[in-house]
Amino acid sequence: MRPRMFWLAAAFFLCLAMHSGYLLLAPGFALGRSIASSGVAIESPTFRVLAQSDQTKLFPTYPKSSVFGLCAYDLSKAEARIDAVLPDAFWTLTVYSSTGKVIYALNSAQAGTGTFAVSLRRAPSLFESLLKTTAENITAQDGWNVAALEPKGIAVIWIPLREAAQRAATEATLSKTSCAAVPAA
Repeated sequence: MRPRMFWLAAAFFLCLAMHSGYLLLAPGFALGRSIASSGVAIESPTFRVLAQSDQTKLFPTYPKSSVFGLCAYDLSKAEARIDAVLPDAFWTLTVYSSTGKVIYALNSAQAGTGTFAVSLRRAPSLFESLLKTTAENITAQDGWNVAALEPKGIAVIWIPLREAAQRAATEATLSKTSCAAVPAA
């Protein structure tokens, strides 16, 4: 009886470990996998308003009347900057790492404005942080700056619409948003 209980307990803990590993690792691959499988081309660093057919491929659970804008970024060579022009409505801006982790989120209520800029840069390593003076650390934190640990990712602007007739005007306003690489100073 004891050997059987041992193997049942061992199997239970093995299954528990495998399930925990899946829960921890699988979401990180989901964003890249869904973008790759959708067939939607997202070039870095340009801003793109998604067509309705493309957005249902990438975001199937969101309402079809929504409008999405995407900015893929690569911080390995240069910083990136998003200059957002958004309509006077509810919207969200979410910056994801390449593994799908949310590293920054902002909505219309928090921003208080529909025109703003967000700078994306690589987060300094622990060694680089220790070498900076206190004044440099304070100025680096002023404004809307996002420090990413991973060099690649995607910023998503989502605007839910009440009526489908609002789509053309919302897309026209959102298309004024830009995403560009900023050369190092």
